[in-house]
Formats: sequence, structure tokens, C-alpha cells
Amino acid sequence: MLGTVLRNRVFSNTIWLVSERILSIFGLFIITSSVAKYIGPSNFGKINTAVLYFSIVQSLVVWGSDIIGVKLITRFPIYGINFLRSFTFFKVLFFSISSFFVFCYFYLEYDQLTFVFSLAVGFSSFFAILDYANTYNEATLKSNINVIANVIGLILSLVIRYIIVELKLDPKYLSFSILAQGFFPYIIRFFFFRINNKSYSFFYKPKIKHIKYGVFSGLGLVISSVSIMIYLNIGRVFLSDFDTMSSLGIYSVAMVLGTTWSFVNNAIIVSLTPMLYSSQKEVSAQVTSFLSMILIVIGLFYFSFFLLFGDYIITLLYGKEYEQAYYISLILIPVTTLSSLGIVAARYIISQGGYNFEAKKAFLTAIFTIFISWLLIRNFGMYGAAWGTLLCEILSLTIINYFYKRAEVFYIHVNIFDLKMNISILKAVLKDYSSR
Repeated sequence: MLGTVLRNRVFSNTIWLVSERILSIFGLFIITSSVAKYIGPSNFGKINTAVLYFSIVQSLVVWGSDIIGVKLITRFPIYGINFLRSFTFFKVLFFSISSFFVFCYFYLEYDQLTFVFSLAVGFSSFFAILDYANTYNEATLKSNINVIANVIGLILSLVIRYIIVELKLDPKYLSFSILAQGFFPYIIRFFFFRINNKSYSFFYKPKIKHIKYGVFSGLGLVISSVSIMIYLNIGRVFLSDFDTMSSLGIYSVAMVLGTTWSFVNNAIIVSLTPMLYSSQKEVSAQVTSFLSMILIVIGLFYFSFFLLFGDYIITLLYGKEYEQAYYISLILIPVTTLSSLGIVAARYIISQGGYNFEAKKAFLTAIFTIFISWLLIRNFGMYGAAWGTLLCEILSLTIINYFYKRAEVFYIHVNIFDLKMNISILKAVLKDYSSR
């Protein structure tokens, strides 16, 4: 039985993803905490401001092509790969235009250090935009390649950060570590892609039909993804305007501690998404309930752990300056659980062709989030940002989702703790992927 589980592609893929995130978190906690101590909450907030803006730009530029690519490769591998390669041209063009305006904004509105960080984050994001091999590996359950690439990039990035902190160099040199974390994984993943797909040349003439398909199919997804980025991060935007950079730095640490554990959720979701997309409607709904049950259990475990030890961890790694991050993290942990449940529900809806619904839902949630975050942050600062995000995740996951096709998502949630059904899904997962 154990041998069957270990040979199973879903579980091996999940183990690879989880192992990568464990190594990443270990390194990030040790090195990032040292950086946070070294440059202080204010400068740490500046780095996160740059990351925030380019996260939104990246979500916009990708245009939902990653989700479309996974779905296409799962069903039509050659067409899916050609689609991703063609659509890269659109992404590069779009990114070049949008990033130019973001750079101008940072240059005019922020100090020199923040502008330098924005340049580094922007160019690092550019390599992520080019990286269609990452999507290909996810769709074909070859996450071991993504893991190898990400870990090497992370190690090099952390080594650079460690040297800068130890030598007490100017904080602007942290830009090199940011660049390394985007550049090296891209090079490594593309190298493996070329080895495994020798028939594909480096230069590829984009096909207009693929770009048109991506633009029209991804319109609903891009509205959804950008809206999600807005309502997940609007708190940090308002904090930088209504509060201090120090508050933003503390809130950013809380975000790390409150959301980093979701690597387990993401690994499980990524590994089971092909099954969700390739199954009939009834089975897809059951897989969604099964996934949701696992994510809730994981969330409860992490919340209990952090409740007991979180205060000590923050004091040890970050120092007394960041102690408020403990209380904010206790709010953001449930937010992360709800967000993961929302991803699962969204993938079910997309598997049934609900692109437009997802776009409308995300847009409505973003509007509500902007209003509630503005109101709460002006009155309660960092705590208002956390509570605002929690309220919006609840709204997005439940009330709005329940309007989809006569409350299909509601019945999926009702079946989350149907033990008999979940056991049957687990057996199906083992049987299906062991035979591949």
C-alpha cells in the first residue's frame, strides 16, 4: 500500500511541491528575518510596496493564460504548448507597456531606494512572465523540475541577502537577490523544457489565432485574477497611504507568517487540478468537496500551532519591533484558509465553463473590498486591513459563489464532511494516477 502511494503521480508531485516550500520557508524565515531586522520595518515596507504593485501588474499581464494553458495541455498537449508559446508575445508586449508606467510612478512618487527596489522586482517579474515552462510542468505533473529550479534560485538569492546583511552593505544591493530569484529559475526550467521537448525550437513565430483565443478566453480570468489581487492587497496599498511605512512593514511580516503555510494547500490543489478538469461534472464536484475538506483540516492545524508558538517565533526571528504581527497573523491564517477554499471553488466553476461568473464575482468582491478596507483602515490601521480582508474572503467564498447555477457551490460545501464520499474520492485518486 505504501509503495503504491509513493509511486502515485499525484502524491509524488505533491511531495515535491511541499518539499520545495519547506526548504523555501526555512530559508526565508532565517534570511528574511535577518533582512527585516537589518533594514527595519520602514525599508522592509518599501520592498513590499514594490512587490505589491508588480504582483498586480503580473496578474494583469498573464491574462489567465496559465489556467487556460493547464486546461489545454491536460486535454490537448501539443495545442496547449503552442498556445503558451504564442501568447508569450502578447505578455511581453503588454508587460513592457504597463511596467513603464509603474516605473514612472515609483520614480515620481517614492524615494530613490523604493524606486531601485521597484526596478529589481519589475525585471524579476519579467522572467516570470516569460516562463511558460512552469505552466507546462504543472499541467504534466512534473513539479520536480519546478522544485529544482525554484530551490536553486532561492539558495542563490538567500546567499546574496546573507552576504549583504553580514557585510552591512547598502540596502539597495538587495536588488540583486530579488533579480536572482526570478532569473535563475527561468533559465533552469527552460533548459529542462528544451531537453524534454527537442522538437520545439527556441524561436517561435506567434500564431494570431492562439493570441486571439487567449485574449478572449482569458478576459474573464484576468478580471477575476486582478480583482483578487486587488482585494487581497488593497489593505497594504491603503496602509502605505493612511499609515506609516513601519506599519506596512509589520503587516507584511504578518502576511508572511499568516500565508506562507499555504504552500501545502497549493501543492495539493495543483496536483489534483488535472483530475478536476478532466472529470465529469459529478466527479468534479466530489473532488472539489474532497479538496476543501483537506484544506480546512490543514488550516485548523496551523492555526492551533501558531496560537501556541507564534508569539515566541516572531520575537526570536524578527524582534520586539514586530510583535504586533502575532495578533494580525491570527486573523490572516483563517483568511488564507478561506482563500484556498475559494481557489478550489473557482477551479470547479472554471471547469464547468463559468469564466464570466468568476469575472463578475471577483469584480464585485474587489469593489466591496475597496470600500470596507478604506473604512476599516482609516479607523483601525493594520487590524482594519486584516479584518477587512477576512470579511471579503467570507463574502467571496460563500454568498457570491452560491449564486452560481442554483447554488452548486453551496451543495459542494455541504458535502465537505461526507466521510464516505471523501474516502471513495481518495481511492479514485490513487487508482487513476497509479495507472498512468
